[in-house]
Amino acid sequence: MPAKASNLVRSNADFKRVAISLLEHDNDWDKVPNSLKGPISVQAYVDNPQFVVNDETHFIGAYLTKKCFDSYRREFKVKLTESRHEYFIAENWKLELVKVDSEEVFTSYADREVRLVIEKLKHDPSSNLTANTFVENLHRDNDLKLQVARLNLEEVREATELPDLGDLSRVEGKKIGVDKKATQEVELDDMDETKVLPLEAILKKETPSASLNVYVPTDESSSFFKKRDVKGSHKSKVMRNPSEIKKAVENIIKYQNKPAGKKSGKTSNASLGKRSRKSSTKKSTTKKGMTITAFKEYIGWYDQQAKAGKLSIAQKKASAASKRSVASKSSRRK
Repeated sequence: MPAKASNLVRSNADFKRVAISLLEHDNDWDKVPNSLKGPISVQAYVDNPQFVVNDETHFIGAYLTKKCFDSYRREFKVKLTESRHEYFIAENWKLELVKVDSEEVFTSYADREVRLVIEKLKHDPSSNLTANTFVENLHRDNDLKLQVARLNLEEVREATELPDLGDLSRVEGKKIGVDKKATQEVELDDMDETKVLPLEAILKKETPSASLNVYVPTDESSSFFKKRDVKGSHKSKVMRNPSEIKKAVENIIKYQNKPAGKKSGKTSNASLGKRSRKSSTKKSTTKKGMTITAFKEYIGWYDQQAKAGKLSIAQKKASAASKRSVASKSSRRK
């Protein structure tokens, strides 16, 4: 029988806090404080095509070593690939940062994954964890993304750093060869990864006839299992069909022809008097909608004016008229 969670674990396992500490120590698990390394109780959040667990707040990808899986399989009957919403105790575990393809692994960011490596696991049906449906992907947390971006930038700087080439003024005007030792390819450091058992291998041992599922988001706005956009899908749609253009112009005209809605509600006599005085001094500026025929005629006239070079003269007349109106308004105020 598995030990009770109340005797072994704290129910407030904090993946974010441990992951930030790991990244601040440059992926060195030995430097993470021992106070964060005790046994933890977790819940299986996804069991196929990836084993994902959560700590009531964030979920993270979980991976078992072969020795851990063999020990678990001998002792417990609950299948890992059919364990969604089941509770487990990870007695011996660690976090590590590894390289992945973020298009294939949704528990990652910038082709880096902070993963949970479990070396000793127990099923815990009597867990005291609070079931929480709304948990967040740890790799969508801004603090963690900032730390991952910092490590990536440091690796790029180290890979592109050139050694001291000395005083180059001595060889000025002379042809010199390129020192191959002085140039380096931009290649990020290989990270030490613990050898883990793929979920596909676990599935074959637990249910040989089954296969890994392929998740498709049910909601278009959901990014839980969504991959990156296919090339070209981000480009805006351009209307090239004349019928589509005509339909768009008709919609604009219909919108212009809509009568303005009347405002309801009572107003005071004083406000009505002010509005009546202002409205009496202003002329009506309501314009009638333009038909398709008039619109086409306007486009043709505009092209003719542009070819004849008359648009510049019309613009000058309009600007002079606007200046006269401004001057008249200023004189009235005085």
